[in-house]
Amino acid sequence: MAQVNFLNNLHSGAIATFNDYGILPSITSAQAILESNWGKSKLAQESRNLFGIKADKSWKGEKKAYSTKEYDKNGNLLTVTDYFRKYPSYEESLKDHGKFFHENQRYADVIGLRDYKKQARSIQTAGYATDPQYANKLIQIIEQNELQKWDQEVLTQTSFEQPNNTAMHKVRKGDSLSEIAERYAVSVQSIATANQLDNPNLIYPDQQLIIPVRSHMQSKEEHYVVKTGDTLSSIAQQFDTSIQKLVTENHISNVNHIEVGQTLKINS
Repeated sequence: MAQVNFLNNLHSGAIATFNDYGILPSITSAQAILESNWGKSKLAQESRNLFGIKADKSWKGEKKAYSTKEYDKNGNLLTVTDYFRKYPSYEESLKDHGKFFHENQRYADVIGLRDYKKQARSIQTAGYATDPQYANKLIQIIEQNELQKWDQEVLTQTSFEQPNNTAMHKVRKGDSLSEIAERYAVSVQSIATANQLDNPNLIYPDQQLIIPVRSHMQSKEEHYVVKTGDTLSSIAQQFDTSIQKLVTENHISNVNHIEVGQTLKINS
């Protein structure tokens, strides 16, 4: 029962980690189980640190020293003392787990993998742990607890009630959500909503995004009179369209200059 409760406490945070950072829920939960011994470790109970993430020089939060076992280059198991990150809650630990992968360049190949076995091995290859059996242990935990079902929850969320009115976009390195929105003449918010993105600034290479494209037959022309304080950006957001579409349809030469009282044609 304790293990079931522990998994229940991880579920929503593990799903959020995938949506925000591209780490599979099965991997997030398996690491939490392995690193914290189902939440029983001293580090997890005292510092709410589920993943054994150390407090390196970049860490600005609280930290605490613990004894830990590590393997040296020759495969010998040693006991060392090191500082680890301290969190106010498990929720913060889950969030920082995904952020940790996203912000460390050596884990670039980990982000966005959709097979838990590949992601587990990629994490080990990148040097997350010194245990030579680390990836195998994660895979075993996932399969014993059927955590791959959590992956299916997020990997099948790309279904949409009206598929004829959507497109799929595979994120390329260097893409931003605003650039993708401009490319498809839709708003950033509409893409974020369709893909349940809590943070529109966090997308990753090879991520598949649903683009809610509006067909010509569905478009509806409106007119809007510019008010004091309006910008093309605020108007585009209000009408769920793009700045580029407003510029094109209204023959605007300077995107930074619209006049109060000016009437804009809006196809939304």
